[in-house]
Amino acid sequence: MNKKTEKAFEWCLNTLPKALLKIAVAMIALVVMMQIGMSRGRELERADFEKTIAELNARADGMAQEMDEMQKEYLVLAIVLCESGGKHEGKVGDGGRAYGWTQIHQTTFIELAQKAGLQNRYWKNKDAQAAVLRWAVDNGYANKWSCYDKIKKTAKELGL
Repeated sequence: MNKKTEKAFEWCLNTLPKALLKIAVAMIALVVMMQIGMSRGRELERADFEKTIAELNARADGMAQEMDEMQKEYLVLAIVLCESGGKHEGKVGDGGRAYGWTQIHQTTFIELAQKAGLQNRYWKNKDAQAAVLRWAVDNGYANKWSCYDKIKKTAKELGL
């Protein structure tokens, strides 16, 4: 071997292992960084997913509350239609004891109005009857109306 070749060979022996070591270290560092990045990406995806789930749950809760309100409004309307056909003035029932579109008795009106904290309400007033009926539906007293059981039975038969 000539001197030039020897020097080149020596250079290769001294330089290549260092270069290969540097390349290997760089590749290992790159793999570690990629793993960290992928892990961080999964964390971000998980956080986004959890945020999306929380938003969907909040929407579902809001929709459930809306549905509950709609069911109560439907029940109020159904009671009015069943009791009086939606007529108020001069609508008398139960031998003169029930009046108006909710066909409420004066004693029942006074009892529920007091429980509801509704002061100075005249039992034959249409708006006062509506307020008492809505409060009764909201607070579990809808069974004070005779039509309530009919409505419940019909709803059950319809699968509602």
